[in-house]
Amino acid sequence: MKTLFRQIDRLRVTYIFFLRLQWKISKISFLVAVLSALLTTVNSLAVVMFPGFILDFLAKGDRRNFLYTVIVFAAWELLVAFFKAVVKRVSEAQNRKISDRINHMLVEKATSLRYEQLESPEILELYETAKKCVNDNRITQFMSGIISLIFSLAELISLLYVLKSMPLWVLAVFVAVTVVNAVVNMVISKNTVEEAEEEIPVSRVMRYFSYELIKPAYAKEMRAFDLGSYVFKRHSESIDELIDIEKKYYTKRARFINYSSVAGKALSVTFYIYCIFRFYSGLLTVGEFTTSLNAMFRFSQVTNSAVSKLTEISTRGILLGKTMDYLNITSSALGTKPVAPWEKGGTIEFVDVSYRYPNSKDYALKNVSLTIRFGEKISVVGPNGAGKTTLIGLMLGLFRPTEGKILYNGTDVEELDFAEYRNRFSVLLQDYQIYNFSILENLTFSENPADSEYASALEAIEKIGLKNKTEALPNKERSFISQMFDENGIRLSGGEEQKLAIARAIYQNSDIFILDEPTSALSPVNEYEIYRHFADITGEKTVMYISHRLSSCSLCSRIIVLNNGMLTEDGSHAELMKNNSLYASMYRTQAELFI
Repeated sequence: MKTLFRQIDRLRVTYIFFLRLQWKISKISFLVAVLSALLTTVNSLAVVMFPGFILDFLAKGDRRNFLYTVIVFAAWELLVAFFKAVVKRVSEAQNRKISDRINHMLVEKATSLRYEQLESPEILELYETAKKCVNDNRITQFMSGIISLIFSLAELISLLYVLKSMPLWVLAVFVAVTVVNAVVNMVISKNTVEEAEEEIPVSRVMRYFSYELIKPAYAKEMRAFDLGSYVFKRHSESIDELIDIEKKYYTKRARFINYSSVAGKALSVTFYIYCIFRFYSGLLTVGEFTTSLNAMFRFSQVTNSAVSKLTEISTRGILLGKTMDYLNITSSALGTKPVAPWEKGGTIEFVDVSYRYPNSKDYALKNVSLTIRFGEKISVVGPNGAGKTTLIGLMLGLFRPTEGKILYNGTDVEELDFAEYRNRFSVLLQDYQIYNFSILENLTFSENPADSEYASALEAIEKIGLKNKTEALPNKERSFISQMFDENGIRLSGGEEQKLAIARAIYQNSDIFILDEPTSALSPVNEYEIYRHFADITGEKTVMYISHRLSSCSLCSRIIVLNNGMLTEDGSHAELMKNNSLYASMYRTQAELFI
């Protein structure tokens, strides 16, 4: 019983949440939904009553009233059809507005969450459910369904008045059929929720093969390895899996739908027999016979519809509850303290920090303690999987340490305002992205940057060695990368893209520069030149290089060596060569390649 009450209370909270949200986005949508339900209800009663009046006037030979009633009925139907068309157009426009706005909220939520949260399977599932609810119009239909249900109850009361002379045995048949339909709808509701939950992971896979793998970024490799047939095969398998899921649940639903259909036919036969008996007994006129029959069938339809809507609202409530949960997620970066300036004497300190990725038994970093000081030039090196990128992710606040803590000028970074703390860093990540915007937008992330921003972007382009490239383009720095937004868009080589990513970090010009594998697409000679030039650009700023190749080490006063998630060496190039350990071995091995 407690579980049932909890479920009811959760549905109540969900309903209130989305009714308030929809009211906030579009108050007009409520008025439109009320008008639509009112028109449907009043017109249904008119369709029940008018034919009876017309037939009675016709049977009595009262041509005047017969014609008058037919004209009124026809005019009414035309008027209703006109208003329904207007209401439908307005409703569709408002529903699009609501869906677009909530889609925007989903994107806004995704961008505001901490990176570690986006790796959570639970949050990904909530996001997929939320997207499905928006795309299937479950949210907009939810509110209109509630209003429609209220008007359906009003219509039922009106029809009961018309059918006030209906005997108890007919009512008993009707109640029995209603119970059958209620059970059927409950089963279908449960079935629908289970089907949606089972489809979500399969749909995610299918979308990956439908949309992600056909993007230009994959085009060359797809053709080089002839992956088309493999992708097509996996996509077909996903479709087959979805069809199998639909078949499984449709088979379950079909059996119960048949029960409802048989019950409905039994009710129809009962209504016909009752009305025909009353008519031949002289208790009903032709018009009354028609009105009674129409009222009974409409009463049956509205009751079944009301039960169906009630069940549907409950079903939507379960799925919308997950959408509400997603929209209510708060970022795990909860700090609010102001961030002190990064200046002489400043430190970032790792205090016995360990980190383990979700669902992993092994530590990516284990018991790391180190201090980064203002103005230092540091090279972080180590073999693949040593924990270099994880170290940077922790320092940037993308992840929270599983154990230990990170201090910025003596304050735990978890207590600091995340956005303010993040602005202390100019970052080039290992898996950096070049966006299909213009070259200028890739630096400023603004279509119309201020004059000072524009000048800073051009300066960064020149400093990194891309000025000649951009000057040769028809639209120069405003040239789009790819043809997604501009048919005259251009393509950059891997090395040029990497230089553009470095230029982005230079443009940001924050207190601390972090470059994670910044020159992997460049030759060793170009790599060394970039590093040497970058050292001049950054001046006294704090800089951290993360790389497999050791070109940056000669420009750094300090080298940190990670291996198997642990800090194994920390010192200058000369000191580490003298230790004759992992760093010395890596350095000699790479040096031999260029002898």
